Amino acid sequence: MDVSVLTSFLGIFVAVLLRTLLPYVDKLREAEERNEALPAWNHRYTWTCISALVTGFVSAMLLLPTFAMPLTTIGQFAIFIIAFGYGWGVNDVYNEILIDWR
Repeated sequence: MDVSVLTSFLGIFVAVLLRTLLPYVDKLREAEERNEALPAWNHRYTWTCISALVTGFVSAMLLLPTFAMPLTTIGQFAIFIIAFGYGWGVNDVYNEILIDWR
């Protein structure tokens, strides 16, 4: 497997995973700022995290073929950042469509 493809996959996967989990982290931070009791850990959070991992992996696998790999030699970090932005953007659009659709 080409290192650039692996780097692209990891960039997309990390972006989708973070875009999925960060809203929950924001809710925890807001509760802490309002001096509310933080919710106790229950297994719904575990299942949410597992579902985010699975969704992130599947999304990354589906998005990877549509990702336009940079043709110039720009370095693996740059490829990761470009793939991260691509994965974040597509997942953000997907989330917004689902929120508006509901």
